[in-house]
Amino acid sequence: MNRLLLVDGTNIVMRYAHAMAPDVVRDSENAATDEAIARVTSACVRAIIECAEVSGSSYAIVTFDSGGSWRKARYPEYKTNRTVSTRHWSESLRSACEANHIHTLICEGFEADDVIATLERRARESGRRTAVLSGDSDLLVLANESCHVYQFGRKDEPRYAWRTKEWICAKYGIRSPELLRDFKSIVGEPGDSLTGIPGYGPKKALQLLERFGNADALLASIALTEANREILSLMLELVTLRVDVPVAAISPADCRISK
Repeated sequence: MNRLLLVDGTNIVMRYAHAMAPDVVRDSENAATDEAIARVTSACVRAIIECAEVSGSSYAIVTFDSGGSWRKARYPEYKTNRTVSTRHWSESLRSACEANHIHTLICEGFEADDVIATLERRARESGRRTAVLSGDSDLLVLANESCHVYQFGRKDEPRYAWRTKEWICAKYGIRSPELLRDFKSIVGEPGDSLTGIPGYGPKKALQLLERFGNADALLASIALTEANREILSLMLELVTLRVDVPVAAISPADCRISK
């Protein structure tokens, strides 16, 4: 059965932009040239096609963050540490994908991660296997028997590194990929300006998860102060990927990768 490749388009285009046009990305006054845009988007499209081949995917959907985010509305500090706008680069990659007959998707108010999580859930429930390509660690929670999550490999790794359940558990010291959500709700996610519980690091988080099982059980306990329970409840909401994004049904024919 061929897989459906779900790509975090915002993530990969910014990865390539930072690598191939760093001066443009760092300086908002330095407008990207048509040549720089073409090089970045061409590399992204090539990566999508290559990862589809590696993962055995005949279908692909490239998702992008929308202009607004429910997380930002819920927590104004969300991603305030990111000063670079992704809009221009995302629009350029979306146009390049469509020119190459690669299906793209944006859902207003939601981030690409939420759209991917929703599509993965739907695919799994219908018996279809999926693959995910992103450099964002948040999507590692989706790793399961039917969903293979790929990141860009580091030194001595394949170009597209499959992050197995065993790899994820060993990296974070958790029992299953699903617990990465619980782990991050306690320690925070600096890349997204999420604080976690002040003073609680990885060691303390793993001890709590070993004792209580997950963050929901920790919230129901008396192990935290009322203030820390409020923080944990908010962090847990923010790091949890939504699986209820109102995505219209997509025909396989619409997202089949053109040879």
